[in-house]
Amino acid sequence: MAITYQSQASALPSSGTSMTISKPSGTAEGDVLVAAMNTNTSLAHSITPPSGWTQVGITASGTKRFGVWQK
Repeated sequence: MAITYQSQASALPSSGTSMTISKPSGTAEGDVLVAAMNTNTSLAHSITPPSGWTQVGITASGTKRFGVWQK
């Protein structure tokens, strides 16, 4: 089975400390989902994904955070 790109979804928080990203259209049972999130604020001391997601990596530099998860 070949690995292929299906689709993407993105979101920006309107305010506060949380956000919701909808599942990309065309997602089917058995698909691998990858989520990446970047923050750049003194308020963002951690990035917490929804349950069921596995952390691939997270890095921090000063107030910047970047994380990747898969499901």
